[in-house]
Amino acid sequence: MRFYLAVLAVLLFGCDHSPRDRVGFQEIASLFEDKQNISSKDKNVLLFFSSNKCQYCDKLNAEIKNSPTLSGLIADELESFYINLSEERLYTLGDTQFTSKELASFYQVTSTPTLVFLNPKGGTMLKYVGFLDATRLIATIEFLTQKAIQEMSEDEIAKNLLILYHKKKI
Repeated sequence: MRFYLAVLAVLLFGCDHSPRDRVGFQEIASLFEDKQNISSKDKNVLLFFSSNKCQYCDKLNAEIKNSPTLSGLIADELESFYINLSEERLYTLGDTQFTSKELASFYQVTSTPTLVFLNPKGGTMLKYVGFLDATRLIATIEFLTQKAIQEMSEDEIAKNLLILYHKKKI
């Protein structure tokens, strides 16, 4: 009986379709493009998939807000887009339009937070599912912005990042 009550509670209260909760996002909003055309001419692209009432999304927002180094890297080195899966917006990627959920499906995002890094040509470099602390996210961005990395496959990037994390003990 408890199981059915728990399932019913999740179905009734688990999904939040309210407008973006700006409390956690407001202080980092200036770092993320509020436009719907996802593109870049010369920078890597960061797609930050989030959702309302996601505690790890809020925690990641706080890491970004509280680290001037991380905030500076995001502002200077990336074209960044905050995709809130709790709201329906239209995005254009190349010649195709996607809703927030369709964009998440396109990148196989099934949980939040998920960070998807694209190269300037739009190719996926890395998809990181889950929370990243500031130290690891800084190392990741610094690694991905190296010119030599741009031509690596996703698997090569992932392997080299794991080696980097191990060397830096992060």
